Amino acid sequence: MRHMVLVDMPPALHNKALTSVAFRRDVDSKDFGSGSVDATVTLSYAPHSAVAVQPSFGANHGAGAATVFQGVLTIPASASSDGRAVDWSNAFDIIEIPFAQPFAFTVGTLAIQIDAQPAPSDAAGFWAIDAECAATSGTVIRLGTSCSPSRVDLDPPGTPASIFLNQADLTPGSTPRVVGHGSVGASSFLMIGFLPLDLDLGALGVGGLGCKLGLVSEATVAGVFEDRSFPWGETDISLQIPIDPGMLSATFYLQYAEFGLPIYTSETLECHIGNATPTLGSSYVFSDFNGPTAPTAGKVRTWMAPVVRFTHQ
Repeated sequence: MRHMVLVDMPPALHNKALTSVAFRRDVDSKDFGSGSVDATVTLSYAPHSAVAVQPSFGANHGAGAATVFQGVLTIPASASSDGRAVDWSNAFDIIEIPFAQPFAFTVGTLAIQIDAQPAPSDAAGFWAIDAECAATSGTVIRLGTSCSPSRVDLDPPGTPASIFLNQADLTPGSTPRVVGHGSVGASSFLMIGFLPLDLDLGALGVGGLGCKLGLVSEATVAGVFEDRSFPWGETDISLQIPIDPGMLSATFYLQYAEFGLPIYTSETLECHIGNATPTLGSSYVFSDFNGPTAPTAGKVRTWMAPVVRFTHQ
């Protein structure tokens, strides 16, 4: 994995020599197992504030880049937090990364990049860390009904759906992941538009029963519904929302189509971007990878960032 956190450093950490960074476990009923990862941690002065974060990892690095940790990082076993406080003073509740040498920080925004893979002798398990979230979510309204044989029922039952998106990602600068269901191996097309439509494809003889085109498509992204060990095929497309005040409260529409004879369509999502820019003072870029080649860009969340603690001299 490659994860990056941008932090607009508070005055209390200006002109300090940073000696470690730590992450705290999330409040969760699950037990988190121990493990170890091969990790490299790089710090630098970001060339912009956290809210101006970019998908490119390199674009978020600026002056003074330094590798402050490289080696095996031990992940502690941490029991369920039910009935107890999660505290920085509990060594089993935190992952602390000591720096090989202090990082001299003056003022501005700090970029923290962590590259990590399970150590060869250890298959590290899931260990969720605490994060702060901004109340700047967008909204999603479902229009129509999916006609796909791969649709699933939402809650309440009787609401069949085959396109999914986390509405919290509808914030300027963030990267919504749009998931679609369809037949394994079939071609998928994500349609993007700015006007709704209600065109019955079944009546035209090209769509399945009840299948409708729900938007005027301005752009289309092709893919394939893959076998991901579900009863249906799945595909996903990541969209990057520009960091632009003009995007606040903007509306657009999304719909998946499974091409074949007949054509099957998902319901249409009416997506409303949030009306405020997140003000956490921190942002997050992440990308999972397995192999020798690290990704150059990742998915962005301007509305959420891990909670971090620094020690300093």
